[in-house]
This record gives sequence, structure tokens and C-alpha cells, in this order.
Amino acid sequence: MKVVEMVINKEDELYNYIDNIDEGDYMEAYFGRCHMEGTVISKEDTFFRLDSDNELMGMVEFDLSSVVNDLIELVHTTPDKKVILKIM
Repeated sequence: MKVVEMVINKEDELYNYIDNIDEGDYMEAYFGRCHMEGTVISKEDTFFRLDSDNELMGMVEFDLSSVVNDLIELVHTTPDKKVILKIM
């Protein structure tokens, strides 16, 4: 699997990148001491619904635009590629 690391300085760059995230992809979003991760079940603009693949957690929903100021890193994984976006 190819791993790509990118540094993103602007919200616009992040919003442009998330157009590449599709249903069925795996996504991790890191906010300080916590994170959300799972398979993307649905996506509408900046709103994501993830299946955490964990019985105790179930589905997780969040709007990326409401947490963008606290976002440290976003990881997007497809079967052939892993993209790590470091937010500055």
C-alpha cells in the first residue's frame, strides 16, 4: 500500500481534499486527545457518518466543518493508498 503524507495549511485545501473521500473508504480524524475512525457509510459535503467497526461505538456522525479548528490530522485509506493529512 502506498502511503502519502501531506501538510495542509488552509481550510480550503482540506475541503478540496475531502471530495476524494468516498463511501466505503476508511477515515480517521484526530482532534487533540480523541479521534474518530471507521468506514465511511455516507457523506454529504462536510458531514460524515462512519461505521466504527466496534459494537460498543456503533456509528459515529460528525460535521468536519464544525471541528476543523481542532483538527490535527485526517487519514484517508483506500485499498491501494493511505493519505495522511497533517493540519497546520
